[in-house]
Amino acid sequence: MKTLIIIFLILLSFTTYGQDIEAIINNIEEINIYHSELRKSLGVRHDNYLNYELLRDNATTQKLIELVYHSNPVVSCYAGLALIEKDYTELDRIFLYYLDSRTSVPTGTQRSDPVSNIFYYAYIQDVTDKKSDIQLFKIDSIIIYHQNSFWSLYKRALENRVYPVSFNDQISDLAFNSDYTLNIANRYAVFYLSNWYRAEYAKEIKIVLVNYLEQDNIKDNGGTAQYYEVVSELIKFNDEEIKQIVSKKLISDTSWTFRTFKERFKLLIEENNLFQYQYDLRRLIN
Repeated sequence: MKTLIIIFLILLSFTTYGQDIEAIINNIEEINIYHSELRKSLGVRHDNYLNYELLRDNATTQKLIELVYHSNPVVSCYAGLALIEKDYTELDRIFLYYLDSRTSVPTGTQRSDPVSNIFYYAYIQDVTDKKSDIQLFKIDSIIIYHQNSFWSLYKRALENRVYPVSFNDQISDLAFNSDYTLNIANRYAVFYLSNWYRAEYAKEIKIVLVNYLEQDNIKDNGGTAQYYEVVSELIKFNDEEIKQIVSKKLISDTSWTFRTFKERFKLLIEENNLFQYQYDLRRLIN
């Protein structure tokens, strides 16, 4: 008799657990908006983040893995975030699913955010050593090779470490498109190769960056920040012809003189004595 009572209590607890988890899931689906911890800290309405905390604290790891593939994107997103907090060891598989599925969640504004981005930034915020974290290396490797990666993910992945040489073919494919233009999608691959493999890819890097300088709409294509990055990278080649090209551009496109980057441009001009190519630069930096 005692044994039957124990079995009954166990079955009852499983039933209650299942009902509680389903209730949490239903609540998340009903609101159907991704609320973050930031909203909670700012005191903004964050009902679904409270539901997330309940899901995280009550669902088993196996249940959360199942919920990653739930038809509702918000439920799926929260399941992945909960697995991060539970130190699940195969987060790269979860991240790959989010990239493959191109899942996005409504945020309560006029836009939706990709779950892959939310998941990635949630993971790296607590990573203290990005160069040696094995889980992060796996996720970053997926980013570099996956066609659905967003430029912001490329940026972080390429900033996190120097990759094995075997990655160079893929990164150079990202960097050098058919017409050798610089855009928001490939700029970080170009700068990565310029930083770590400048000698090996010198010809291609010069072509891409000089082509960028020859555009008429720099202000609308990356703005002053990218303008500075390009000039700075080109100057590192210490090439007389390139210095002349850069100096000429700084005279013809003076958008850099009206921005907060002016002092940085001024230092670059002075340190590399670009006055010898365009004397009028003295007037512009004063």
